[in-house]
Formats: sequence, structure tokens, C-alpha cells
Amino acid sequence: MNLEQLQLLKKLHAISSEIDIRAFMLRNPLKLPPDRLIWAANQLHFREKIAVKIPIWSKAKTLVSPASLSIEQSSSEITAAYKASLIPGATCLDLTGGMGVDSFFFSKVFETVTYVEQNVELCEIARHNFNELEAENIEVINQTAEDFLASNGENFDLIYVDPARRNEQGGKVFFIQDCTPNIADLLPELLKITDTILVKYAPMLDIKSALKTLGCVEKVIIVAIENDVKEALYLLKKTDSETSIETVNFTKGEKQKFTSSFELELRAGINLQDPQSYLYEPNAAILKAGLFKSVAEKFNLIKIAVNSHLYSSEAFISDFPGRKFSVEKVIKFDKKILKKELKGNYANISCRNFPLKPEALKKLLGYIDGGEKYLFFTQNERNEKLVIFTVKAD
Repeated sequence: MNLEQLQLLKKLHAISSEIDIRAFMLRNPLKLPPDRLIWAANQLHFREKIAVKIPIWSKAKTLVSPASLSIEQSSSEITAAYKASLIPGATCLDLTGGMGVDSFFFSKVFETVTYVEQNVELCEIARHNFNELEAENIEVINQTAEDFLASNGENFDLIYVDPARRNEQGGKVFFIQDCTPNIADLLPELLKITDTILVKYAPMLDIKSALKTLGCVEKVIIVAIENDVKEALYLLKKTDSETSIETVNFTKGEKQKFTSSFELELRAGINLQDPQSYLYEPNAAILKAGLFKSVAEKFNLIKIAVNSHLYSSEAFISDFPGRKFSVEKVIKFDKKILKKELKGNYANISCRNFPLKPEALKKLLGYIDGGEKYLFFTQNERNEKLVIFTVKAD
């Protein structure tokens, strides 16, 4: 990073909160040559992104943007800080450093962090940004994960890996064996230098398939933010114990947690009935984990139908990990009746185990998103189509 770039970064930091990037490109208020103008616009775009995704980084004046793909694939401040809180220790190895967000947050907890990254440019940018962020306990090493392990002589309290999920052509891959690095192949070497490995995979990866491939998973953690699943974490240890499934959803300052296992899910019983006084919809992390019966058993809830994933109770369950509603009425699905039942045409529509999607229903019934009413279109255990009129209970 040369002096000219540092001075430009400071100027961009000063104006980043008050300028539109498109207008900046058109007006070129700093009178930059074309190549510098494009570089500056990328830096402004980076600052715009991190202000939302990694707010603590946006305070630094001279951070440098990596390639846009690194920004999109990086952890957010919430998920990175959460991962850093999971495992105590003194030494951490981040085998897939990338943009450096995870390494940075691990450095707040561990005494030393070793950042390993095969991309030369990313290493240079990470080294600069860590210096600007005063993360002085991070060592940056430009190597592939495989080469580092072949030459390394140290042990670590934690090894963190976020394998790349794209092939050389830029296409997405969906199996552990196709990710880079392939943790299944590296596992014997990793377990020689640590007792604890944390691996991040895309939420779309089938959990049961991953457990079979990896073979020593102590815990799977599904992480969501505002009901949007962001990460699937696999905690690997030398263990033969039952794998626990933990879900966490960060929402409006609350951390909704729920823990079970596939074995408990298999043994859990459910009671199928029509809706009672309160309706519950589990958060996205629980649904992704497939803990459909466990959550009903844990909170002593009835389920409306096996495939509906909507739950109900007579008494209000305030700590249920998901959305909670008070049931006003339940009617059979009938287009003519529904048009009369709702005063005004505003409603929030959700569908669970229903043949029509929300957009199709809104068009059919003339409803517009919004208002205080929440309508759930579903089917009971007798395959009767129901509409549950509710309002939020919390």
C-alpha cells in the first residue's frame, strides 16, 4: 500500500457516509484518473458493505477492499464473534484466511492466531488491514492449507477451516469432497496437531451426509440471523459420542437457542391436533436442522400436521425459539369467505404444507402485504385446507 493510496483512502473515509457511488463515478469530485477512479469506487463499495456486515471495521480509516467475492463470502461480525466465543484456548489456526474476518475475531479471544491463505493479494490486503485494526497477534502466511500442514511443527488449541465452495470455473460445489481444502482427506493430519476443529460449510449441505463423510463430529451448529440461515458449523473432535445438533438465531437483540440430536428426533413423539389458542413457527435454524418433533416435545406442543411444521398450545410459551402468535380464528379455505373475513385487504401471508404459494394467494384474494393480521395457510392431519387468523403474541 503506497502513500498515494493511503491518502486517497483517508479522503474516501471522510466522504463515504455522504456520497452515492454512482454519482461519485459520474462527477469524479476528486479528479482521479480512470484507473484510480475505479479503484476508489470499489473502496467506497467495500466501506458501504462493511458498515452493515462488519460495523466494527468501518471505524478504521484506511482498510483496503479485497475482491468482491471475498466480501460476499466472508463471515459477518455477528457470526464471526459467535464462533470466536465457542472454544477457549491460546492458539488458533485459520487455514483458509480469506478476507480475515474470522481471524480478526479469533484474535480477540486467542493469544495468537495464524492466518493461512493461498492467494497472494488476499494475504497482502489482510496483513495491511490487520495492522490498521491493531490486531497485532495475527501472523499472516501465504501458503495452501496442504503445504502449511506439510511444513508445520506446531500444535493448536483450535483449527478453523472455511473450505471454498467453488470450483476452478467459479461454479458452486455441493459435496465435502469437492470443496477446497477437502477436510475429509486432511482430517488425519489435522487431528495430529489439535483436539478441536471447527469447519464452516454452506447451509445447503446435507447434514446427515456430512456426518457420514467426516465421521467425528461432536456438534453441528446451525446459525441464523433474523431468521435467515447463514452458516452450518461442524465441531470435530476425537469422539464416538452422539452428535448434538444446536441451533441459534440472532434476532432483535435476542439469541434463540435450541439443542437436540438426530437420535432424540427419531425417538420423539408428536401429538397431531387442530390449532389451539397460540400458534408457533420455529425459526429457520431449527427448520434447517430438521428438528421438527424434538421442538414439539421440548415445549409440550401439539403439531397441526406431520408436514406442516406449525405448532400450537393452550398456554402461551414465551421462550419458544421462533415466531409466536395468538390465534383469533380458524376457518376452512374458501375464496369467497376469505374475501369477506378480512376487513381491508392488508395481511401477512405464510404457507406451510399448502398447494398455493403466498404470491399466488395474494393475487387470488386481492391481499397486500402488511397490517397486523398474520394468516397461515396450511393443512391439518386430515388434509383439510385451513386458514389460521393470528396476531403477534409478543
